[in-house]
Amino acid sequence: MEKKQAQEMTDTHTRNMEVSAQRSQAIPNAIIAQPEPRAGVDPIATAQNHMNPIRSNPILRPGLADVSILGQARNFSVDHTQINAVGGDQHNTQNYFGEQDILNKLDYTRAAFHDVGKRSTCTEGTRAEILQNIMNWAEDTSPDTPAGYWMCGMAGTGKSTIAKSMCLMLEKKGLLAGAFFCSRQIKECKDYHKVIPTITYQLARYSASYAIATREVLNIDPDIAFKEPNSQISKLLINSWKSATSSYTPVVVIDALDECENISLVLKHFIPAIRNQEIPGLKLFLTSRPEQHIQDHFNVDTMQQERQTLQHFYLHNVQKSIVRDDISIFFQEGLSEMSISKGKMDMLVESSGVLFIYAATIVKYLTGGRQRAQSRLKNVLNLKRTPDKHQTEILDELYSQILNEALSLSKLSSEEQEQSLKVLHTSIITGQPVSCQILSELLDLDLEDVQATIMDLQSVLYINQSDQAVYTFHASFVDYMTSEARAKKSAL
Repeated sequence: MEKKQAQEMTDTHTRNMEVSAQRSQAIPNAIIAQPEPRAGVDPIATAQNHMNPIRSNPILRPGLADVSILGQARNFSVDHTQINAVGGDQHNTQNYFGEQDILNKLDYTRAAFHDVGKRSTCTEGTRAEILQNIMNWAEDTSPDTPAGYWMCGMAGTGKSTIAKSMCLMLEKKGLLAGAFFCSRQIKECKDYHKVIPTITYQLARYSASYAIATREVLNIDPDIAFKEPNSQISKLLINSWKSATSSYTPVVVIDALDECENISLVLKHFIPAIRNQEIPGLKLFLTSRPEQHIQDHFNVDTMQQERQTLQHFYLHNVQKSIVRDDISIFFQEGLSEMSISKGKMDMLVESSGVLFIYAATIVKYLTGGRQRAQSRLKNVLNLKRTPDKHQTEILDELYSQILNEALSLSKLSSEEQEQSLKVLHTSIITGQPVSCQILSELLDLDLEDVQATIMDLQSVLYINQSDQAVYTFHASFVDYMTSEARAKKSAL
């Protein structure tokens, strides 16, 4: 994680004013590798002590005041800036947030932002109805619209892909206030202590009035980011947000709750706050697997009252014909360079069931095989799907096929196979991604041998170009590898 120290932090805002700028090129030295600016609602700042000319802004809704945090910006200009004052005295106040407030007190993690890391979006033309329904909820400002939206789905049904796509759609409309993508592979992204501080940081960049209120909290309780979620939610979310001024409802996205350790400690305070409308004007879009310790927080006895404040959507219950059509589009796009008959393509679609991860893994498997693509296709089609098979069984068989081929004694010596298995197992059990260099040192193997193993397993593993660490494409592969019962079909 980059740790550039910002030297000046400037906030230009007008009470109840709207701010928009499209100047991603105009401010080259923003603080500590910030995520890409929010489309349509971009923070604006100026190093001079005067306001920019006020012009009408058709993009933003009334009431939004934005805050910008600038690092070593000097002698820059802001072009195409639009500011629309909707009431109150205009004023310019600088340094609402000092450098130490943000960096040392909030202790957020950038790794959980939606635009950091390798996260896929929905293939164009797929999941259209689901995405539109969520967007309708996000844009609905009527009083009886639920403040929370929980999308639940079994492993591999595409929850994170939908969450990422929603972030981009919300961002484009200026409705994304923040995001936290949980990940069991990344230490900071599975730490429940980081969830609220990271959301707080993004909200402070989104709303000037919220930033001011949060700064006061940090001045009084500078260690709040290190305390338990009940204190964080009460002080950083409930109290600070009530002091913020906004006439519409931005959305915070939290993906893969099940991949965050001890997430129940957050949910047992977060969900009641949503249900009791203690964070008015802020919407939460949450995703998770249907794990009992998470469902317990959403399923209450007074279900009718619950539906009024929390909307439920079970992704694995989507009509199979709709999922089938989406997976068909996905295959056509992903395998467009291969010559596959309609009959075989239909077989691939049918074998995928409702699991997008199965389809995605097949695409990686086939397109990564180069000259062996057709033989791999034959192997995949030979994996028989029967009605009595559990949803994950066909995925397990695909994982077994990939491992058996990549690490087979027909292509490796017994010594090479043993080395490759060590690389595979170590990359899974380390608890967080490590580089090929570290793997080679841990296992006392040549770096080239480690890299060769990862390349052979590129259908399920990949090397992240930003940190050179080895990641799994999907959590279901870790589930498979760590379950003796599920991995038993592998010959290894």
